[in-house]
Amino acid sequence: MHIVTLTYKVPNDEVDRHLEGHMAWLKEGYASGGFLAAGRRVPLTGGIILAQGERHAIEAMIKRDPFNVNGVADY
Repeated sequence: MHIVTLTYKVPNDEVDRHLEGHMAWLKEGYASGGFLAAGRRVPLTGGIILAQGERHAIEAMIKRDPFNVNGVADY
């Protein structure tokens, strides 16, 4: 199991602009069996994803996250 920690690099209103795409990406991760759980951190500074599988596969998935593609979060 892997714990993926996201830390936002931009204000929350910028994060929200990419939230719909990020949520679709999370659904893809759940459907593939790679993601087990995910949620926002409190206070709202990022999120956490519990993932399973090979590290290289998880890293490849992270590269496609709209938050990553658009420079919203560090992983």
